[in-house]
Amino acid sequence: MRDTGIDAYRCLLMFGICLLHAIVQGGHNVPWAANMLSWCVTGFAFISGWFGIRFSVGKVLKLYGISLYCATMFVMFDMFVSGGGGNFLITIYKMATSQWYLNAYVVVMCIAPIINLASDRITVKELFPLLLCAFGWSFATTLPYVGGRVPHAHGLEAYSFLTLLGAYVAARTLRMLDNNGKLNFLQGHNAWILMGACLCLMMSALGLNDFNSPFSLLLAGGFLLLMRNLKMPHWLGHAFAWLGPSMFSVYLLHSHEHAWKYLKVVQDWSLSIGMPLGIAYLVTAMTVFLVCILADVPRRIFAAGTGRFFKTIVH
Repeated sequence: MRDTGIDAYRCLLMFGICLLHAIVQGGHNVPWAANMLSWCVTGFAFISGWFGIRFSVGKVLKLYGISLYCATMFVMFDMFVSGGGGNFLITIYKMATSQWYLNAYVVVMCIAPIINLASDRITVKELFPLLLCAFGWSFATTLPYVGGRVPHAHGLEAYSFLTLLGAYVAARTLRMLDNNGKLNFLQGHNAWILMGACLCLMMSALGLNDFNSPFSLLLAGGFLLLMRNLKMPHWLGHAFAWLGPSMFSVYLLHSHEHAWKYLKVVQDWSLSIGMPLGIAYLVTAMTVFLVCILADVPRRIFAAGTGRFFKTIVH
């Protein structure tokens, strides 16, 4: 049985990522607003940790297949709109294989079975050091007065598998606590969780945040607890359930340097007709969100069709 609250959470997180990119890459960056949204990247990985990842070669190939589809669709769109240029096959290859989140996620997929086994057999006190080790230098670089004194090693910054690994371990820890009934005291106290999340957002706005910061972990976990088992109308739950499988494609389609120019075009147009900057951010994010969902529809139709085809052959 699907948890429509988690489906909604996944969609809201991806819209938050689109909004983050609209703010940072649209040409009119407001740093405090971007800081308040950076945790959405962590939150997206946090969901994987909550449910757990089961590694398989087929899943890895599927992820890169989706990435290849998204790269191809974007390059075709870019060539149609602006004429493109250069060797489009090389562009597609680089775009499909250079996404930091995708590559980092695949690394976590390889490590996940070990973490899953550990989370089933050890206590939270034993698992917590693993959470700290998962961040390494990248955790320390987000802390005030510490970041400037900690050496930055390539591959250990926020844009690395350590960020996703830390979120994964934290989510497994939270799930362990939930399974053991240690979170029962939070039931009926959603207002306190929301107040804590708002406090973390305020600290994030001050710049004490990144994908791999403790505030990102607290926000990801707090909002997941608020959203799970969320009651909503059936039609809305079905809508989020339908949108969910396209969220990773939304990320892959727009989260690269080739797409930033289009974010700037939409944002500049919004401002040119008199929209306030905040509304321009929302219009840009919503445009990206909807266009990417539409671009993913052919892939999903093809995947559903080939799935039925192979089932017919097997039976």
